[in-house]
Amino acid sequence: MSLNEHQARGVLVTFEHVDRLLRTIERLAAPSTSPFSREQRDVPPEIARELEVAAEDVRRVMLQALDALEIGVSNAPVSARQAIDAYLLFADTALEELTPAELRGYGAVDEQAAAELASHVRVMRETLRGARAAVRRPTSDS
Repeated sequence: MSLNEHQARGVLVTFEHVDRLLRTIERLAAPSTSPFSREQRDVPPEIARELEVAAEDVRRVMLQALDALEIGVSNAPVSARQAIDAYLLFADTALEELTPAELRGYGAVDEQAAAELASHVRVMRETLRGARAAVRRPTSDS
């Protein structure tokens, strides 16, 4: 039994999408300390564990299906460290653009508020640069 190239790609893309949805579910089921979370984290630990087991089971069956259909997962894994470095850079860039000049598009900016914001942005950017340096630091396994 075999699928043509387009069918196989369709199966693989669908499974990748399902995996992204499962990762979102796992993230939502886990406790969060972020004050910016848009969801109320109200999933009890026992239900979170059931969801985790269900996600593991679905992933296991997806891998079995790919194996049975002889569909290879050819995606080269991206280094988590490289991805983290990129996300830290994106966060730094977003903060870099948080200036009084940008905020003026929303109206006049109070000078004291602008100075206060600039001070906090400076600290956050320094912290992000430190995190980037840490993630870029060579390790014994790199």
